[in-house]
Amino acid sequence: MEQTLTLEGRGTVTSDEGARADEVGRLFDRHQSRLYKLALRLTWGDDDARDLVQECFLRAIEHRVPDDPVAAERWLVRVLINLCRDRRRRGNVRNAHVHAQDARNGAPAAVHDPAVNAAVREAVLALPVRQRAVVVLHEVEGRTLHEVAAMLGIAAVTARWHLHVALRSLRKELSR
Repeated sequence: MEQTLTLEGRGTVTSDEGARADEVGRLFDRHQSRLYKLALRLTWGDDDARDLVQECFLRAIEHRVPDDPVAAERWLVRVLINLCRDRRRRGNVRNAHVHAQDARNGAPAAVHDPAVNAAVREAVLALPVRQRAVVVLHEVEGRTLHEVAAMLGIAAVTARWHLHVALRSLRKELSR
């Protein structure tokens, strides 16, 4: 089932800069589906993925995206991953507060789903965002480490290190 995304929100989309709006529209048409799939794999939530893609394109409206299609895709992927990282940090702060409150109230800890897919999902979501992005781009989407490194704006050796550490963490977590 193909998902359809639309840009909503700030008035910058409907500005008088017709050429700029057309440019961002073409960028949206070209990349929204792939960015949505990546965001969905990084967040495992439809609403979160849609929000991240929308925010990514709002950033594209506010900033100058490279004209080269490959560079534009890399720029959008980096923005999406940074937005995911920011959202994760905010969530960690919120969760720490909730867990502290639950501990004070004597609430029981959450029970994990024993299904394999749920365990894998939880293990992947527990990874830091950069490691999660490398795993998704390399293992799920089948991109080479050089492509992953270029998309994330890091060295290939750094991408390989993130992949190694992430896979080691996943093996350890899933072997429990």
